[in-house]
Amino acid sequence: MATNAPASRKTHIVRIFGVDRQGNIIPDMYADVERMDVVKQAMQIPPDRQWQGTQRTFHWCDDPNSDDYAPDGTPSRIIEIVKVCDPTTTTNFEDPDEYIPIKSVKGIRTRVEGQEINGGTGMDRFLASVTNEELTTARVVQVRQIVHHDTSIDAAAAAAAANGQKEYVVDPANYEKDLSTRDDTQHIDQEIILYLKHKGNVAALAGLARQTKLLNQYLIDESDPPSGDVTGPAGYNPPYRFDFLQSIINIKFSSGPDQQWLLAITNGTGTISGLNIASDVDVLAADGARWTAYAGASGLGFTVIAGAVAYGKATLNDGTTMNCFLACDANMRSAKLGTLSNGKISWQAAWSVPTGGDHPEDVFISSISYAKDRFFITFLDQNAVMNIVSTRDGKSFSVPQAPLPSRGSGTGPLGGGVAYVETDAVHQTGVFAVIGYELQDDTETEDHLAFSAGFCWATSNNGTSWSGGKIEGVFEQPGGGGGYVGNLNLTSQSFIAAGNGVFVAAASKRNEVFEQVGVFDDEGNLIGTRDAPYILTSAAVAVSTNGTSWSLVPLPGAIFIQSNVDGDVGGTTTGVRFIQDKSYRDQRGNTGYFVACGYEGAAQGFENAKLWKSVDGRSWSLIRSETHHIPSPAGGNYVGLSAIDKVISKVSVL
Repeated sequence: MATNAPASRKTHIVRIFGVDRQGNIIPDMYADVERMDVVKQAMQIPPDRQWQGTQRTFHWCDDPNSDDYAPDGTPSRIIEIVKVCDPTTTTNFEDPDEYIPIKSVKGIRTRVEGQEINGGTGMDRFLASVTNEELTTARVVQVRQIVHHDTSIDAAAAAAAANGQKEYVVDPANYEKDLSTRDDTQHIDQEIILYLKHKGNVAALAGLARQTKLLNQYLIDESDPPSGDVTGPAGYNPPYRFDFLQSIINIKFSSGPDQQWLLAITNGTGTISGLNIASDVDVLAADGARWTAYAGASGLGFTVIAGAVAYGKATLNDGTTMNCFLACDANMRSAKLGTLSNGKISWQAAWSVPTGGDHPEDVFISSISYAKDRFFITFLDQNAVMNIVSTRDGKSFSVPQAPLPSRGSGTGPLGGGVAYVETDAVHQTGVFAVIGYELQDDTETEDHLAFSAGFCWATSNNGTSWSGGKIEGVFEQPGGGGGYVGNLNLTSQSFIAAGNGVFVAAASKRNEVFEQVGVFDDEGNLIGTRDAPYILTSAAVAVSTNGTSWSLVPLPGAIFIQSNVDGDVGGTTTGVRFIQDKSYRDQRGNTGYFVACGYEGAAQGFENAKLWKSVDGRSWSLIRSETHHIPSPAGGNYVGLSAIDKVISKVSVL
């Protein structure tokens, strides 16, 4: 719907984008503000109290595409910047790290046509400051809550922000809210002015109190009752207060991702496919080399595709924060820090995998992740041991640690990213977890043929000191078993996810089947047959609430078929992600869900690529299944997942 301003006023809408401390634009953080251009008013003039009508025209000069644009405000006004912040994440409302700067008017120099008052001009001054408590005696207000909606101008405004514009102006006739996209997790409380109390500043009116009624009922009708849960240091801002000429009508904060899209990486065709969970439509494609790992992350108005990538908030030494990316390119050996600068992502070297040993060519980064308040890099060192380093500022990294236990023989374990679950909301404490798989070769004895992979886990309360354990004989590695061993470098980037109070990890279920094999005597003569057991895997996930005790959950529709004619059909889960989807909300208030990907293969080359969905990590539904006919069982399937934002204004490939 468009705004319903009264016929007595003409307005425009300006989208004002958020900024950080350095003044960089944050495209996915904004306020839509309705501003008055023309106002008609009627007043009774003493001494005979006759009615007189006037019309006032205001020039905002806030359109970057107009010749009269004045980014710092017009010289005819006295302004004050109100810093609008996310009430759910901001701790210092007077000096926030990120905010939406809205120019609130303290005074206006006006030109009076047809009369000689003060030389043809006058100055309307508001009492003291728009952020001063004196205004509470000069106004009658009603506090209302403004929530987020998608609008008809989102795509055009995003393009303007990408070009460096701090504001985007539109006529109200071209502005529509999509009411089906309501998101009350993003909101602010705001004072709506009903009456203004003021005094005249000419001789005939000196000392006479007046009261002006504003026709703002439509703003109240189109907003919600206030939450009142957060207030500024003096009891206001929030709730935010402005001059009587403007009001916020829509709000969005970048701290809440809107990940309604999946980036699913296929390892055989060398392509990247974007999947819309709601409509099952492929929407994004980019070429990539075979066996080259890709991942995606969204933030700052960008979606970055890289060898491995995470988006998060770095905390600098002075306590300030900075939204940024940490990523590596396709060589998977060095990480770069990406920050917003002049409307672009600027990259600088951050960290490299330590080299040396007998096989320095084998070192690589297996995953980059962000959990709670820091970035983690998981890598395989020159001794084939998985290590983790972490950083809070994106520049200083911890000493490498090897948290996952190992038998000390063979290769592994290979670990994935780090996830975090909050266990105590009051004290804001929780547990970090990482999982990996200890790679083993197929083992064959007289009575048993089985693919064996140890499921390894490690947890930490602070993200730096780790302890771990191992579970054998229950889980198979993602991408392994049944003859379909995938590229774990691809899979490891989405080994583990956390959300709604649980960890969910990619895994496979061990299914014991039997195959008739010959029995021979000492001279090599066939004397009979026997049933020999072996393992065929099917898609599953591992679930835990604490990162140490894990249970296996088979996925619906996952199959394993022993066939002596066409070959065995086995399956595996290759990745799992938690999707923070703002359009989704269940009865318990959860605003996200898990998505797992996997595939099933057969000897003839037919394969099924599948996606599953779950809110709690334990009850799953199959939401997508595709059949491929490709030359290799290792190709053409989803081998990794990334959660990326619904609105993608720019895609950058590192």
